Amino acid sequence: MVFKIYVLLSLLASLFIWQFIHQKLFLWLGHKIKGQRLFLVDKLSYYTGFIILMMVALKLTGAHLSDLLATAGVVTVAIGFAAKTSVSHFISGFILLGTKLIKKGDIIEVGQFMGVIENIDIFSTHLRTFDNILISLPNEKLLTEYVSNYSNYPIRRLSCEWIIKVEDLSDTLVENLEQLIAGLPLVLVEPAPLIMITSEPGKGIKLGMRAWCESTQYVKARNQVIIAVSKHLKENHVLCYSELALYSQAH
Repeated sequence: MVFKIYVLLSLLASLFIWQFIHQKLFLWLGHKIKGQRLFLVDKLSYYTGFIILMMVALKLTGAHLSDLLATAGVVTVAIGFAAKTSVSHFISGFILLGTKLIKKGDIIEVGQFMGVIENIDIFSTHLRTFDNILISLPNEKLLTEYVSNYSNYPIRRLSCEWIIKVEDLSDTLVENLEQLIAGLPLVLVEPAPLIMITSEPGKGIKLGMRAWCESTQYVKARNQVIIAVSKHLKENHVLCYSELALYSQAH
């Protein structure tokens, strides 16, 4: 009995020591492995070490390894039937960690939720919305539903639209707007910005602005385009749709 208590205390001490060693090892690996691979190595090494320590401790207390493995197999099957959902999330977690579908820091959209990935655990993924709300998403949901990853590629296209009067449309206006957008600091030169002209029945002409920017600068770049174009239209006395509505109401 005393021996078993000693083994139990030794196990607890070993777990604390392993956690300390694991943290130091993880910091050291951080200089050699980056991104998702580092995160996967972290999770696998931690749980592998934990399982090894548990098996060693049980072996020292007199339990036979074959019995432990047989028991573990039976328990695994029982848990599998009793908690199929949890097992599915568990497997999905390893798939997410082992692939490059998403990673910590990515901006994603899943169903009605959109935000930044805070952490990818074995059972769930933590998403921080732009309202600073933490959402816990089951990992299976990320594999079975459509996920939009806005950070996967280094550049992203931004789109803005204005509706103007037909008589205000001219080649000069379009050329000036294209040059204006291309000269903005956060807009990329390649691919080049372009303006798509379409008719908006009953309203006027729709000017669709298409430009590219770095994914990390999307919001700032889009705001920059909107402010610059709106200012240019106002300086050249070109009324946008919202202003046309006010104008028609006033007259």
